[in-house]
Amino acid sequence: MHKYKKHIRELGSGHHAIIPEQIIAELLLEKYDNNENILIAVGGPGGIGKSSFCKKLARYLTDSNILRLDDYKTPRAVRKGQNLFGAHPEANMMDLVEEHYITAKNGLNFDKPVYNTISGEADMTEFYETKRFTIIDGEISTYKQFREYVDFAIFIDSDLQTQLNTRLNRDMKERQYTYEKAIATFLHSNLQEFGEFGAESKNWADIHLHCHKNYELIFESIAEEHVELFQKLTGKEFTSYKRDLVPLYADFKGSNPVNYQTVVNHLEYISETGGELNSQTLQQAISVVE
Repeated sequence: MHKYKKHIRELGSGHHAIIPEQIIAELLLEKYDNNENILIAVGGPGGIGKSSFCKKLARYLTDSNILRLDDYKTPRAVRKGQNLFGAHPEANMMDLVEEHYITAKNGLNFDKPVYNTISGEADMTEFYETKRFTIIDGEISTYKQFREYVDFAIFIDSDLQTQLNTRLNRDMKERQYTYEKAIATFLHSNLQEFGEFGAESKNWADIHLHCHKNYELIFESIAEEHVELFQKLTGKEFTSYKRDLVPLYADFKGSNPVNYQTVVNHLEYISETGGELNSQTLQQAISVVE
């Protein structure tokens, strides 16, 4: 299901500063003004600020709680043995995620898994209190299997350089990844797995946000069904727009696998010489070894 969207261009003056979390919270509170339980999925590739956005949205959105899907990862040893990264459905407990979507949709509390970064598996649980708004944080949150349960989907995207920079900075500093692991995660998870399983959800999301290299989020498009209310809340003018996402897919482990180190070397050359990292340059890098 594709949603026709209005693409926001040349925002005019209005009574609201454009703070995405605040505007989206106001839109949700006005759109869903009854007592039903609402599931809000925040998806997108790794390294584009989904968790930070969810925390900010929760501060503006009364009676909400965040459900982190990073806690639903399958054991690290299993993923490693199958050469799976976080964006692949088989790297996640998809059936349990679906069960908890349904439980939250019914307004019930449940015990959710807690992923232990030391043991590499979800070997603990914690009580999750379902509130009126469940904000679901995770790159798999908008995957096709869960679409029927989601009331409102937000897709956050960025240019590929931002995603790569996050992997190299955050994952190496905060998660103690080696350089090689950070690069491998970017290539396999962001490009291959998310490109194959998650990127198309950008087309059915209600709102699409873009993350700049300084991690500032801006509105890029909004589904037509929300346009009137969005204009009321922002006082902004924007033009019509519809475009389908064509994900970049790279085969790093199939019958004709790409040698990822050669790709990395080429990406480093592009960066060092001041070039821009985008879909075209990545495809050029991949073509070097095809």
